[in-house]
Amino acid sequence: PYQLTIVSNNGQRSVNGLTIHVLGAGYDPPIYEVGVGKAYAKIQDAIDAAAGYADPLNPVAPEDGLVVVYPDAQIPFTNPLGIWFENPVIYAPVKLQGIGPGGIYTDGTGVLGSVLDGRALGGDTAYTTEWRTLMGDIWLNRGGWDGSPVDGDGLPRIYEGPVVTVLASDGEFTPAFQASVDGFAIQGGNQQGFPNNINKIGGGRIPGVPAQVVVQGGGVFVNGFASDLRVTNNLIQGNGGGYAGAIRLGTPDTPVTVVNEDIFIGHNRILANGGTNLAGAVGVFTGTVSYEIAYNDLCGNFSVEYGGGISHYGYSPGGSIHHNRIYFNRSYDEGGGIMIAGELPPDPTILSQGAGPVDIHANLIQGNLSNDDGGGLRFLMAGNYPFNVYNNMIVNNVSTHMGGGISINDAPDVRIYNNTIMKNITTATAMTSDGLAEPAGLATSPNSALLQATLPTESPSFSDPLLFNNIFWDNRAGTWVGDGVAGIGLDGDLSPIFYWDMGVSGGPGMLSPTYSLLQVAYGAADPTNLVGVNPLVMAEYDLTIRVFPWRAAPNFIGTDIVAVDVPPNLMGDYHLTADSPAINIGANPASMIAALNRDYDGQPRPSQGGFEIGADETGQAFPSTPILFGWVADVQAADATREPSSTNDVGDYVIYLPLVFRNPDMSAYLWGGELGSFDIDPATGIQVRDSGMIYWKTNLFDTDQEAYFTFTAVSATAVHQDLLLKVNGLTTDGLIGPDTYLIDVGYDATDGSVLVMSLSPGGVWHEHAIFGGLSFAPGDTFGARATSGGLVEVYMNGLLIGQADLSTGDNPWPYYAEGGLIGLWFEWPDSITPDGASLIEFGGGTMPW
Repeated sequence: PYQLTIVSNNGQRSVNGLTIHVLGAGYDPPIYEVGVGKAYAKIQDAIDAAAGYADPLNPVAPEDGLVVVYPDAQIPFTNPLGIWFENPVIYAPVKLQGIGPGGIYTDGTGVLGSVLDGRALGGDTAYTTEWRTLMGDIWLNRGGWDGSPVDGDGLPRIYEGPVVTVLASDGEFTPAFQASVDGFAIQGGNQQGFPNNINKIGGGRIPGVPAQVVVQGGGVFVNGFASDLRVTNNLIQGNGGGYAGAIRLGTPDTPVTVVNEDIFIGHNRILANGGTNLAGAVGVFTGTVSYEIAYNDLCGNFSVEYGGGISHYGYSPGGSIHHNRIYFNRSYDEGGGIMIAGELPPDPTILSQGAGPVDIHANLIQGNLSNDDGGGLRFLMAGNYPFNVYNNMIVNNVSTHMGGGISINDAPDVRIYNNTIMKNITTATAMTSDGLAEPAGLATSPNSALLQATLPTESPSFSDPLLFNNIFWDNRAGTWVGDGVAGIGLDGDLSPIFYWDMGVSGGPGMLSPTYSLLQVAYGAADPTNLVGVNPLVMAEYDLTIRVFPWRAAPNFIGTDIVAVDVPPNLMGDYHLTADSPAINIGANPASMIAALNRDYDGQPRPSQGGFEIGADETGQAFPSTPILFGWVADVQAADATREPSSTNDVGDYVIYLPLVFRNPDMSAYLWGGELGSFDIDPATGIQVRDSGMIYWKTNLFDTDQEAYFTFTAVSATAVHQDLLLKVNGLTTDGLIGPDTYLIDVGYDATDGSVLVMSLSPGGVWHEHAIFGGLSFAPGDTFGARATSGGLVEVYMNGLLIGQADLSTGDNPWPYYAEGGLIGLWFEWPDSITPDGASLIEFGGGTMPW
């Protein structure tokens, strides 16, 4: 519910905020503390108490509790890190809160964290029996849970071995109190040598019942109906599982209806996990509706089947995968980075239900490897749903068959725009390959007969994505020549590099890229494309590969990514340089598919007068517009040495831009509004005497605006010390009236917050964002920008402190694409005598200047 803002000694702040939960006003749950000297010595005991089962014989109503886990007792040589060798089961809405994963500082000192390790569960141990007994008691005596297949004897199938298990009944988890797993290191959840197929060996369901399942392992297993669950701020590493190594949402091929709605997986580091079925790190299975996977670091994960990093398998509509770093993951089959696939139906004559619509945006997908199709991103039998892929950097990925960057199968409505797709490789060494080169940047393939029969008769016979505003550069397609791969620039290969941006495998048609930068000409020339011109990014990263036959099976060819001569943390920089030819040559995405007001970094689109192609939109440092109201000590000297950029003759007054030289009584010419509340003086600046609004009336600015001023005195009691942008509909007296609409970005000194608001005609105000923990002082510059795409940015001393998107949300502002006036607004409550405020260097205008 609250954010912790980090401020360094140079004034820089955490921009997006860290989702570290802290207690504050309005949030006062019952707290159950676990650790040395705390009320509970076991995590499960605290969860049971929060769930109302402190005494299983006398249960009470659950309390929506916060279970805080501190490090376990330190035992020298056996448990010096205070690790919890416990596999907690969450079966009621509970927040399971760690204090962070712990770690070592650069000086060698360390701090203990909350570490959950799953190695105690498995085999014939006392703890395994205890855990199984708990599961049986939850099912039989504590309300049970929904979403598990139930066998003929009325008992559910139980998956053993996850470090954290989340079970829920339909309707039990709600947005009112979001259950969570936050602030832990989660490790050691693995299959411990058991087979990965159901109904073979090991793992009882309930004591006395014959074995039906195997040890599944994994970091976090969410069975079903855990709506609004949050898995955040964790370090999840070194886990292995059937279906997913790190986080598993649901189970594939489940013959019951299972729904996990609105689950958020965010701000985690997910490292070196492995899965034996369908997913390496994160597995999203049928019924995971409107999930969000965002701001995670997924590195070094491995899948024996699909999706080394993330695997969406089955119908889960409304998903969003964004702002993740997905790098150096690997799949033994398809989708090295991300896999989006429909679930195979039991009857092969029936069309798969597909994956449901998913958005994939603002991710770094780099250095991933698949031993078949789709090194970076793979769509497989995903179905006729809209899949939006935009603002991603898809670079340095490898596929041993087709689509080093992206590969598409049975997904006719993929929209790929504003992506940077560079330096991906195909090697033609997969078991499904014939040794001939396949497209390296983007590959698509003919539709299945089952899917094609459902499409309009005029539809192409292959999955034909919408392609615009993309960079395709240095994507290399290799050919297997019997003892190596030719055409990708490996050492010793004298053949020319074969660049292949995109194509349709088998050649039943051609793709249609527009407004794109291509390495080589493709298909019929389109005048909107730029061909053969280097996009000029900051720094390219060159990886190479090693290809080798297995000694035990010489006909099987393995491929590895090899980083050569660079540290692993230097993987290039694919942002555009200031002189890139990709600047301002793109189409407005709103004219093609949907409005797009941010880039890969969250910076505003468009900028500098147009849309860039690729994932990066170049911008300008704040401020980028002139000072509209300024002064110099010697006006006459300035007059003698400057030519005016514009003049207005009113008596003997002359306006110079960007500086304004004038006498005090000139304010009525330059400013409109409630002038009686302000003293405007060229020697001292603007003194605020009372509540009121003024605006700069000599210019009506365009749709991309900024405004700013520098405090010389900050009021301690004013609730508004504000900048106004896009001001329209003032009364004939220049005042706010019933037809006024504007954007207000205001500083409230009484609580140290900046509030972004909008006013619509009829006096309707809406709040869009609030940024707290701020303290302006004399000499600080307060600024704001409002773009044609509806993005409002707030600045303090030229540093971005927050953004608000007025084009979306519960109350979008319908006038965000308009221009208007800019101005100032200061306000004190009626019961308080104004203590004044003052400022200098009011500036702003249309961007860029």
